[in-house]
Amino acid sequence: MNKLSVQIKNIIYKYTGCFLLVLCLYLLFSIFNVFPNYLVGKIVDNINKPFQMIMLYLLIRLLSIGVKTLINYFQTKLSLNIISDIKEYYFSLILKNENLLTLTSSENSQIITRILDASESLNKSILNIIIWTGKSVPTLVLTVYFICKIDIKISTFIIPLIFLLYFISKKLQHIQSNNAKERLQSKSYIVDLFYEIIKQLYAIQ
Repeated sequence: MNKLSVQIKNIIYKYTGCFLLVLCLYLLFSIFNVFPNYLVGKIVDNINKPFQMIMLYLLIRLLSIGVKTLINYFQTKLSLNIISDIKEYYFSLILKNENLLTLTSSENSQIITRILDASESLNKSILNIIIWTGKSVPTLVLTVYFICKIDIKISTFIIPLIFLLYFISKKLQHIQSNNAKERLQSKSYIVDLFYEIIKQLYAIQ
């Protein structure tokens, strides 16, 4: 078990640079995503310089789109690499097992399904930590800061509402995650089919 944990840690450490890059991009995106809302008020206040403020607003929006594109690219690349490495490691352990073909198709499908489930769950957990640290927390902090700066009285009403909505969204995510696990278990039938094909190929050889 310790050897397994060490190997998983090594896989994660392998992509430390990419983790930090995605985290920094999320921090930038949080700033670019919240700041334009504050600028809208500034545009009204600085009615003598509307053009400059509007151009700054558009520039930040364009930067936000660019950063989001980079996030999607590097996050997808990171996810694929992590899942691929984890699957490769687990499947290599299984293939070393001499009793592989003696197991029933149901037992093999359960093993494969668990590997797929473990790979996806681990990848999702890692990305959730990055998103929480780089996006959710900074966005929440900046939003509260700008609301307080606009009007303290309004903030006493809006800030509790923000936390309530955040709590509800986390609950909904948890429900969706449980539903996803149930759907994953239903894939065992497809895995059974693939295993039967592989076993028949072995028999032909």
